[in-house]
Amino acid sequence: MSAQRYCLDLVRKFDYDAYCVSLFSPARDALLVSRAFNIEIASIQDIVTKPEIGRMRIQWWRDTIEKTFQGNAPVHPVPLAIARILQHTDWNIQQFHRMLDAREQLLTTPQFESLSQMEIYSEQTQGSLLQLHLQALGIEDETSKQMAGHLGVSWGLTLLLKSTPFLLQKNQFLLASELMAQHQLSTEQVLRGKADISPVIYDIAVRANDHLLTIDTLDLPKEATKPRLHQIPVQDYLNRLQQKDFDVFNPELRRKTLAMLFKLWRGL
Repeated sequence: MSAQRYCLDLVRKFDYDAYCVSLFSPARDALLVSRAFNIEIASIQDIVTKPEIGRMRIQWWRDTIEKTFQGNAPVHPVPLAIARILQHTDWNIQQFHRMLDAREQLLTTPQFESLSQMEIYSEQTQGSLLQLHLQALGIEDETSKQMAGHLGVSWGLTLLLKSTPFLLQKNQFLLASELMAQHQLSTEQVLRGKADISPVIYDIAVRANDHLLTIDTLDLPKEATKPRLHQIPVQDYLNRLQQKDFDVFNPELRRKTLAMLFKLWRGL
């Protein structure tokens, strides 16, 4: 299996929305490779039981990225695919390190303290991925970078909402303790399955949507249209979440449908 095919399969399996976006996006290989890198480092949180082991894996990826940018990629599909992209794309290595920093901090963060903290994490992870996509497309204007930042925060907040049911199965709950306290809820109640967290979900969804509304006010260049396709699956999830009264546990929210492909095609 080629390195590029490995990345494609990884994204199709674990980041279906990004895979759908890639079908309509220029610089598709770069998008898939950067997303595959994100999946690899995100999985560390799922497979380690001790933070120190997680830090060791994060450090391996730090060293790997440095070697890859120096032209000496380790024999692993993702760095090999990154090396191939670097032959024709001027990626900024700092975007990779920002993602690694955020993932490392999450290893010792049992729960976000505030919604602002969730936004920072989202911008460092999903925002960095969108900045890499802009770089792959050769888009350098500041307005497009602002768009990527806001869209990254919205995408990241949405992912944190979507991951909540799965994390609770592992006795984990990340949503902001500050919001929980505002609604007189406790994490202990949530972990015991005795709390209605829909008011908290609503607050986060509104903030995610606010970032999308901000994007609508930006005077974006025509070439930023394709990167903005990432907005479609985010808006789609938020709309469906509202229809389900902000119940993140509703199984219909987890279904993959061909309708997303039609919405992306229509959004071209």
